[in-house]
Amino acid sequence: MRPWMTIALVGCVSASEPFERTVDAEGLTGLRVDIERGDVFYDVGNEGTFVIQGSSNASASSETRADDRLDDNDWRINIDSPDLVVEATSVQRRASVDIDVFGPSVVDLNITANQGVVTLVDVEGTHVVQAGRIQTTRLRGSVQLTGTGGGIDAEIYPFLNGSVTVEGTSGDVIVRLPFGGNYDVEILGDPDFEMFVSEFGFVGSIAQPGYFTGVAGDGSIPVRITAQGGSVQLLEAL
Repeated sequence: MRPWMTIALVGCVSASEPFERTVDAEGLTGLRVDIERGDVFYDVGNEGTFVIQGSSNASASSETRADDRLDDNDWRINIDSPDLVVEATSVQRRASVDIDVFGPSVVDLNITANQGVVTLVDVEGTHVVQAGRIQTTRLRGSVQLTGTGGGIDAEIYPFLNGSVTVEGTSGDVIVRLPFGGNYDVEILGDPDFEMFVSEFGFVGSIAQPGYFTGVAGDGSIPVRITAQGGSVQLLEAL
């Protein structure tokens, strides 16, 4: 398939080659994604299948160079039961592979995209994500998020016996939790940046520059938030 070509006014040529694969979800309870450069998006689709829609991308000063960089991109979709595994590598700096997945509403996610944005919507499970930037909407379960550069904006509905761990090494961190949860919260923030914590009915809370701790309800859900190089907000999910 010939890749799509776009020529910008400044003389930069962009090339893109789409791909799609559908995988039967029977017997698969997890999704592992490891992307060297590029973004990852997950949303609920058909409960019985995973639909992977990807785009291999590259840009350069000429069509020939853009084609060469596109050829260096590599992506693979395999099954390592009980996980579906999606991997992509991009040798050149001005190249990437973006992955969109539409699949079951309950699946354990393990995603790495250190030079991209991970966006998750409406999925339940045990989730471990490390990415340049992380955005979630109605993410349910036990959650471990690590943002490596672009911040975190996460709406999380934890399991009753679950846990929430959020770490941002650069950029602002926003965590939204439902009111009324049994939270044991500890926040280690950057004292050079703002920290704001909504009222969750905490008992015996301690707040000082760069630090907050408090317990709401029976404290059975540990919530650990760490942020460096940006502000921290713990808000009520609406």
